[in-house]
Amino acid sequence: MKKRLVCLLAIGAMLLSGCGMAGNITVNEDGTYTTTSRMYYTEEELATLNSEEYSGGADTGLTADKAVEVVEKNGVKYYGFEDDENASTASESLEEEDYGITPGGFFMDTTLASDEDLEMAASMYDMFDFMDISITFPEEMAVANVNLSDDKKTVLLTKEDYKKFTKLYAFSEKTLDNDKKGPFALNANDQKKIKNNKKYKKGLVLQFADNATGIKTSKLDGKKVTNGVTVKKKGIHKLVLEDYAGNTSTIKFTIK
Repeated sequence: MKKRLVCLLAIGAMLLSGCGMAGNITVNEDGTYTTTSRMYYTEEELATLNSEEYSGGADTGLTADKAVEVVEKNGVKYYGFEDDENASTASESLEEEDYGITPGGFFMDTTLASDEDLEMAASMYDMFDFMDISITFPEEMAVANVNLSDDKKTVLLTKEDYKKFTKLYAFSEKTLDNDKKGPFALNANDQKKIKNNKKYKKGLVLQFADNATGIKTSKLDGKKVTNGVTVKKKGIHKLVLEDYAGNTSTIKFTIK
């Protein structure tokens, strides 16, 4: 999902700032999904896009009379242009280390490693006057830290949600009930699980993983760490992981 949304953002940013965007991912029970995206422009922006400088005299198809929707926000009219895309498989393209989406919910890690990255991402989001992203599921969401529709089957995300730079999530009761196993860590070099009371070489790179709901918190020796942290200090270390279902795992290991 993150790739899809980042792609949508990039397209809008390349065109011009000040526009709006909306997108939806509808997830089916079998994991297949349908995405729709819509970009919005003011009359002034449309005039710019259709100018000789931008279009080179070509037909952009972006004129007010061809808009599929007109919305008004804060007294400004925006003209919407839609692009539909269907896909037949979901698992590979909708799940990665920092985000995941299934029929039973989603999580997205929008935290950033540095103030520089945060500033850059915030400026990208601010290129849009508004962002309305929705994810529709076949099941009701039981827990969420984002807004939900009245029937609790659709997650509603805005620009402000992304700019919180935190971990966003929503899960159904079924997903929470099925996630009984705790999260775990892998040695990124050989993809083998990190085991309790085992010794590893200096420079160990930890990769966090979970069976269903994803990693909510990760702490190494009592301090918050991000996925992919490198452990250099010799001695005994304590890693504590928690997933969104509330399962925790504690792993003690030694760097020799």
